[in-house]
Amino acid sequence: MSLILSFEDFENARRVIAQNAGQWKRTPLIRHWKDLRSCAAASQQCDLYLKMENTQVTGSYKVRGIINQLHHLDMELGGNPKEKELVTISAGNFGKAFAFLSGSYKTRYVVMAESAPPNRKPIIEGFGAVAERVPTSELDARVEYHVSKGRIFVNPLNDINLIIGHGSIGMEILDDLPDPDVIVVPCGGGSLLGGIAAAVRLSGRTECRIYGVEPENACTMSKSLEAGEALRIPASSIAVGLSTPYVGEKAFQVCRAFVEGILVVPESAIIRSVKDLYQQGFVIEASGAVAYAALSLGLVPNTVGKKVVVVLTGGNVTPQEMLELSSLE
Repeated sequence: MSLILSFEDFENARRVIAQNAGQWKRTPLIRHWKDLRSCAAASQQCDLYLKMENTQVTGSYKVRGIINQLHHLDMELGGNPKEKELVTISAGNFGKAFAFLSGSYKTRYVVMAESAPPNRKPIIEGFGAVAERVPTSELDARVEYHVSKGRIFVNPLNDINLIIGHGSIGMEILDDLPDPDVIVVPCGGGSLLGGIAAAVRLSGRTECRIYGVEPENACTMSKSLEAGEALRIPASSIAVGLSTPYVGEKAFQVCRAFVEGILVVPESAIIRSVKDLYQQGFVIEASGAVAYAALSLGLVPNTVGKKVVVVLTGGNVTPQEMLELSSLE
Protein backbone atom coordinates (compact mmCIF):
# COMPACT_ATOMS: atom_id res chain seq x y z
CA MET A 1 0.00 0.00 0.00
CA SER A 2 1.30 3.44 -0.89
CA LEU A 3 -0.02 6.63 0.67
CA ILE A 4 0.41 10.05 -0.90
CA LEU A 5 0.11 12.96 1.53
CA SER A 6 0.54 16.66 0.95
CA PHE A 7 0.89 19.62 3.28
CA GLU A 8 -2.44 20.84 1.87
CA ASP A 9 -4.09 17.79 3.47
CA PHE A 10 -2.91 19.00 6.87
CA GLU A 11 -3.90 22.61 6.18
CA ASN A 12 -7.42 21.46 5.23
CA ALA A 13 -7.70 19.36 8.39
CA ARG A 14 -6.56 22.26 10.50
CA ARG A 15 -9.34 24.42 9.03
CA VAL A 16 -11.89 21.70 9.79
CA ILE A 17 -10.70 21.48 13.38
CA ALA A 18 -10.67 25.27 13.77
CA GLN A 19 -14.34 25.40 12.76
CA ASN A 20 -15.32 23.25 15.74
CA ALA A 21 -14.90 25.76 18.56
CA GLY A 22 -15.55 24.31 21.99
CA GLN A 23 -14.60 20.79 20.93
CA TRP A 24 -10.85 21.41 21.07
CA LYS A 25 -8.40 24.12 22.02
CA ARG A 26 -4.94 25.28 21.07
CA THR A 27 -2.57 23.97 23.71
CA PRO A 28 0.48 25.82 25.00
CA LEU A 29 4.07 25.10 24.07
CA ILE A 30 6.01 26.02 27.18
CA ARG A 31 9.73 26.41 27.61
CA HIS A 32 10.90 24.36 30.52
CA TRP A 33 12.04 26.53 33.42
CA LYS A 34 14.75 24.19 34.68
CA ASP A 35 17.03 21.40 33.50
CA LEU A 36 15.80 17.86 33.89
CA ARG A 37 17.83 16.31 36.67
CA SER A 38 18.49 13.04 34.85
CA CYS A 39 19.14 14.88 31.60
CA ALA A 40 21.74 17.05 33.28
CA ALA A 41 23.42 13.94 34.71
CA ALA A 42 23.63 12.52 31.20
CA SER A 43 24.94 15.84 29.78
CA GLN A 44 21.73 16.27 27.77
CA GLN A 45 21.83 20.04 27.91
CA CYS A 46 19.02 20.87 25.51
CA ASP A 47 16.64 23.78 25.07
CA LEU A 48 13.48 21.95 26.16
CA TYR A 49 9.88 22.76 25.19
CA LEU A 50 6.77 20.88 26.35
CA LYS A 51 3.65 20.63 24.16
CA MET A 52 0.85 20.40 26.72
CA GLU A 53 -1.80 18.17 25.14
CA ASN A 54 -2.71 17.05 28.64
CA THR A 55 -4.65 20.34 28.81
CA GLN A 56 -6.66 19.48 25.69
CA VAL A 57 -10.46 19.10 25.77
CA THR A 58 -11.31 15.64 27.26
CA GLY A 59 -7.78 15.50 28.68
CA SER A 60 -5.86 14.21 25.66
CA TYR A 61 -4.93 14.99 22.06
CA LYS A 62 -7.48 12.52 20.67
CA VAL A 63 -10.16 15.10 19.84
CA ARG A 64 -8.03 16.58 17.05
CA GLY A 65 -7.97 13.53 14.85
CA ILE A 66 -11.53 12.48 15.63
CA ILE A 67 -12.93 15.88 14.62
CA ASN A 68 -11.36 15.47 11.19
CA GLN A 69 -12.30 11.80 11.02
CA LEU A 70 -15.99 12.42 11.78
CA HIS A 71 -16.06 15.40 9.41
CA HIS A 72 -15.11 13.13 6.52
CA LEU A 73 -17.49 10.41 7.71
CA ASP A 74 -20.33 12.94 7.77
CA MET A 75 -19.54 13.88 4.18
CA GLU A 76 -19.55 10.23 3.12
CA LEU A 77 -22.94 9.74 4.78
CA GLY A 78 -24.40 12.78 3.07
CA GLY A 79 -24.54 14.87 6.24
CA ASN A 80 -27.31 12.79 7.87
CA PRO A 81 -25.76 11.17 10.95
CA LYS A 82 -28.90 10.98 13.10
CA GLU A 83 -29.98 7.66 11.62
CA LYS A 84 -26.53 6.06 11.81
CA GLU A 85 -24.90 4.04 14.57
CA LEU A 86 -21.18 3.97 15.25
CA VAL A 87 -18.81 1.64 17.07
CA THR A 88 -15.17 2.01 18.04
CA ILE A 89 -12.59 0.26 20.21
CA SER A 90 -10.62 2.05 22.91
CA ALA A 91 -8.71 1.71 26.17
CA GLY A 92 -10.14 5.00 27.33
CA ASN A 93 -8.90 8.27 25.82
CA PHE A 94 -10.06 7.63 22.26
CA GLY A 95 -13.39 6.34 23.54
CA LYS A 96 -13.85 9.39 25.77
CA ALA A 97 -13.10 11.82 22.95
CA PHE A 98 -15.20 9.80 20.50
CA ALA A 99 -18.19 9.79 22.86
CA PHE A 100 -17.81 13.52 23.47
CA LEU A 101 -17.68 14.39 19.76
CA SER A 102 -20.16 11.96 18.21
CA GLY A 103 -23.34 13.04 19.97
CA SER A 104 -25.14 13.82 16.71
CA TYR A 105 -25.24 10.11 15.81
CA LYS A 106 -28.12 7.86 16.78
CA THR A 107 -26.17 5.42 18.96
CA ARG A 108 -22.47 5.05 19.71
CA TYR A 109 -20.71 2.02 21.13
CA VAL A 110 -17.25 1.91 22.67
CA VAL A 111 -15.74 -1.56 23.06
CA MET A 112 -12.90 -1.69 25.59
CA ALA A 113 -10.71 -4.39 27.07
CA GLU A 114 -11.33 -5.49 30.64
CA SER A 115 -7.74 -4.43 31.37
CA ALA A 116 -8.63 -0.78 30.77
CA PRO A 117 -9.01 1.35 33.92
CA PRO A 118 -12.53 0.70 35.31
CA ASN A 119 -13.26 4.40 35.81
CA ARG A 120 -13.15 4.99 32.01
CA LYS A 121 -16.48 3.23 31.45
CA PRO A 122 -18.72 5.66 33.43
CA ILE A 123 -16.87 8.63 31.94
CA ILE A 124 -17.62 7.43 28.40
CA GLU A 125 -21.22 6.64 29.31
CA GLY A 126 -21.52 10.13 30.77
CA PHE A 127 -21.22 11.45 27.21
CA GLY A 128 -24.14 9.28 26.11
CA ALA A 129 -22.27 6.37 24.50
CA VAL A 130 -22.62 2.69 25.39
CA ALA A 131 -19.38 1.30 26.83
CA GLU A 132 -18.76 -2.45 26.76
CA ARG A 133 -15.89 -4.16 28.62
CA VAL A 134 -14.84 -7.50 27.15
CA PRO A 135 -11.80 -9.80 27.44
CA THR A 136 -8.92 -8.66 25.23
CA SER A 137 -9.18 -11.82 23.16
CA GLU A 138 -12.78 -10.96 22.27
CA LEU A 139 -12.31 -7.32 21.21
CA ASP A 140 -12.21 -7.93 17.46
CA ALA A 141 -15.12 -10.35 17.58
CA ARG A 142 -17.24 -7.84 19.49
CA VAL A 143 -16.52 -5.09 16.98
CA GLU A 144 -17.33 -7.50 14.13
CA TYR A 145 -20.65 -8.25 15.82
CA HIS A 146 -21.56 -4.56 15.86
CA VAL A 147 -20.53 -4.14 12.23
CA SER A 148 -22.74 -7.11 11.31
CA LYS A 149 -25.63 -5.14 12.81
CA GLY A 150 -24.98 -2.28 10.41
CA ARG A 151 -22.95 -0.06 12.72
CA ILE A 152 -20.08 1.92 11.21
CA PHE A 153 -16.64 1.18 12.62
CA VAL A 154 -14.66 4.30 13.50
CA ASN A 155 -11.08 3.07 13.41
CA PRO A 156 -8.92 4.41 16.28
CA LEU A 157 -5.64 3.43 14.62
CA ASN A 158 -5.85 2.91 10.88
CA ASP A 159 -7.60 5.94 9.40
CA ILE A 160 -5.82 8.50 7.24
CA ASN A 161 -8.14 11.36 8.25
CA LEU A 162 -7.40 10.59 11.91
CA ILE A 163 -3.66 10.71 11.21
CA ILE A 164 -3.93 13.99 9.32
CA GLY A 165 -6.05 15.55 12.07
CA HIS A 166 -3.45 14.69 14.69
CA GLY A 167 -0.91 16.47 12.50
CA SER A 168 -2.39 19.77 13.68
CA ILE A 169 -0.19 19.39 16.77
CA GLY A 170 2.90 19.52 14.59
CA MET A 171 1.62 22.62 12.83
CA GLU A 172 0.98 24.38 16.15
CA ILE A 173 4.48 23.51 17.32
CA LEU A 174 5.88 25.16 14.20
CA ASP A 175 3.70 28.24 14.77
CA ASP A 176 5.25 28.71 18.21
CA LEU A 177 8.74 27.37 17.47
CA PRO A 178 9.54 27.61 13.74
CA ASP A 179 12.90 25.84 13.96
CA PRO A 180 12.75 22.80 16.28
CA ASP A 181 15.65 20.39 15.95
CA VAL A 182 13.94 17.40 17.54
CA ILE A 183 10.35 16.44 18.38
CA VAL A 184 9.72 13.45 20.66
CA VAL A 185 6.26 11.83 20.59
CA PRO A 186 4.61 8.92 22.43
CA CYS A 187 3.68 6.06 20.12
CA GLY A 188 0.96 3.44 20.43
CA GLY A 189 -0.78 2.61 17.18
CA GLY A 190 1.23 5.28 15.36
CA SER A 191 -1.48 7.72 14.26
CA LEU A 192 -0.28 10.59 16.45
CA LEU A 193 3.40 10.04 15.69
CA GLY A 194 2.78 9.68 11.97
CA GLY A 195 0.55 12.74 11.82
CA ILE A 196 3.01 15.03 13.62
CA ALA A 197 6.00 13.72 11.65
CA ALA A 198 4.31 14.06 8.27
CA ALA A 199 2.97 17.55 9.01
CA VAL A 200 6.38 18.82 10.13
CA ARG A 201 8.36 17.22 7.32
CA LEU A 202 5.88 18.21 4.59
CA SER A 203 5.96 21.80 5.86
CA GLY A 204 9.55 21.94 4.63
CA ARG A 205 11.28 21.33 7.99
CA THR A 206 13.02 18.24 6.66
CA GLU A 207 15.98 18.77 8.99
CA CYS A 208 13.79 18.29 12.09
CA ARG A 209 14.14 14.81 13.57
CA ILE A 210 10.94 13.22 14.90
CA TYR A 211 11.23 10.25 17.24
CA GLY A 212 8.50 8.00 18.58
CA VAL A 213 8.71 6.46 22.05
CA GLU A 214 7.19 3.16 23.15
CA PRO A 215 7.17 1.25 26.46
CA GLU A 216 9.36 -1.84 26.49
CA ASN A 217 6.29 -4.01 27.15
CA ALA A 218 4.36 -2.52 24.22
CA CYS A 219 6.89 -1.84 21.45
CA THR A 220 4.74 -2.86 18.51
CA MET A 221 5.79 -0.04 16.17
CA SER A 222 9.53 -0.54 16.67
CA LYS A 223 9.20 -4.27 15.97
CA SER A 224 6.97 -3.57 12.97
CA LEU A 225 9.51 -1.17 11.47
CA GLU A 226 12.27 -3.72 12.06
CA ALA A 227 10.20 -6.38 10.31
CA GLY A 228 9.17 -4.08 7.47
CA GLU A 229 5.46 -4.69 8.00
CA ALA A 230 2.69 -3.85 10.46
CA LEU A 231 2.59 -6.59 13.09
CA ARG A 232 0.18 -7.87 15.72
CA ILE A 233 2.04 -8.37 19.01
CA PRO A 234 0.65 -8.89 22.54
CA ALA A 235 1.21 -5.73 24.58
CA SER A 236 0.73 -4.96 28.26
CA SER A 237 2.28 -1.86 29.80
CA ILE A 238 1.72 0.51 32.70
CA ALA A 239 1.12 2.94 29.81
CA VAL A 240 -2.28 1.41 29.03
CA GLY A 241 -3.09 3.87 26.25
CA LEU A 242 -0.01 2.72 24.32
CA SER A 243 -0.64 -1.00 24.82
CA THR A 244 -2.09 -1.56 21.38
CA PRO A 245 -1.72 -5.14 20.07
CA TYR A 246 -1.14 -3.89 16.54
CA VAL A 247 -0.23 -0.80 14.56
CA GLY A 248 -2.43 0.49 11.78
CA GLU A 249 -1.16 -0.27 8.28
CA LYS A 250 -1.66 3.34 7.22
CA ALA A 251 0.02 4.70 10.34
CA PHE A 252 2.88 2.26 9.76
CA GLN A 253 3.40 3.53 6.22
CA VAL A 254 3.38 7.17 7.35
CA CYS A 255 5.79 6.50 10.22
CA ARG A 256 8.16 4.57 7.98
CA ALA A 257 8.25 7.49 5.56
CA PHE A 258 8.62 10.41 8.00
CA VAL A 259 9.85 9.22 11.42
CA GLU A 260 13.54 9.22 12.33
CA GLY A 261 13.28 6.26 14.67
CA ILE A 262 11.53 4.61 17.62
CA LEU A 263 12.97 4.69 21.14
CA VAL A 264 11.97 2.15 23.79
CA VAL A 265 11.82 2.98 27.50
CA PRO A 266 11.52 0.69 30.55
CA GLU A 267 8.40 0.68 32.65
CA SER A 268 10.30 1.99 35.67
CA ALA A 269 11.37 5.10 33.74
CA ILE A 270 7.77 5.83 32.82
CA ILE A 271 6.75 5.70 36.47
CA ARG A 272 9.62 7.99 37.48
CA SER A 273 8.68 10.46 34.76
CA VAL A 274 5.04 10.62 35.86
CA LYS A 275 6.27 11.42 39.38
CA ASP A 276 8.85 13.93 38.18
CA LEU A 277 6.30 15.78 36.08
CA TYR A 278 3.81 15.77 38.95
CA GLN A 279 6.40 17.29 41.27
CA GLN A 280 6.82 20.07 38.72
CA GLY A 281 3.08 20.73 38.64
CA PHE A 282 2.09 18.69 35.57
CA VAL A 283 -0.54 15.95 35.86
CA ILE A 284 0.41 13.47 33.13
CA GLU A 285 -0.79 9.89 32.68
CA ALA A 286 1.75 7.13 32.06
CA SER A 287 1.07 7.00 28.31
CA GLY A 288 1.60 10.74 28.05
CA ALA A 289 4.95 10.68 29.86
CA VAL A 290 6.97 8.22 27.76
CA ALA A 291 8.57 10.85 25.51
CA TYR A 292 9.73 12.75 28.60
CA ALA A 293 11.10 9.47 29.94
CA ALA A 294 13.16 8.87 26.80
CA LEU A 295 14.71 12.33 27.01
CA SER A 296 15.37 11.96 30.73
CA LEU A 297 17.25 8.71 30.10
CA GLY A 298 19.39 10.30 27.41
CA LEU A 299 17.98 8.00 24.71
CA VAL A 300 17.26 10.78 22.21
CA PRO A 301 20.34 11.21 20.00
CA ASN A 302 22.17 14.52 19.55
CA THR A 303 20.21 16.87 21.79
CA VAL A 304 22.99 18.94 23.38
CA GLY A 305 22.33 22.58 22.55
CA LYS A 306 19.31 21.64 20.41
CA LYS A 307 15.72 22.82 20.53
CA VAL A 308 13.82 19.74 21.68
CA VAL A 309 10.02 19.48 21.88
CA VAL A 310 8.50 16.76 24.06
CA VAL A 311 4.80 16.09 23.49
CA LEU A 312 2.85 15.34 26.69
CA THR A 313 -0.21 13.64 25.27
CA GLY A 314 -2.68 13.21 28.09
CA GLY A 315 -3.58 13.90 31.70
CA ASN A 316 -6.39 11.43 32.34
CA VAL A 317 -5.10 9.96 35.58
CA THR A 318 -6.98 9.82 38.89
CA PRO A 319 -5.44 10.40 42.34
CA GLN A 320 -5.89 6.67 43.05
CA GLU A 321 -4.04 5.76 39.87
CA MET A 322 -1.22 8.12 40.82
CA LEU A 323 -0.93 6.36 44.19
CA GLU A 324 -0.87 2.97 42.49
CA LEU A 325 1.84 4.14 40.10
CA SER A 326 3.92 5.39 43.01
CA SER A 327 3.71 2.00 44.73
CA LEU A 328 5.01 0.15 41.66
CA GLU A 329 8.53 1.58 41.62
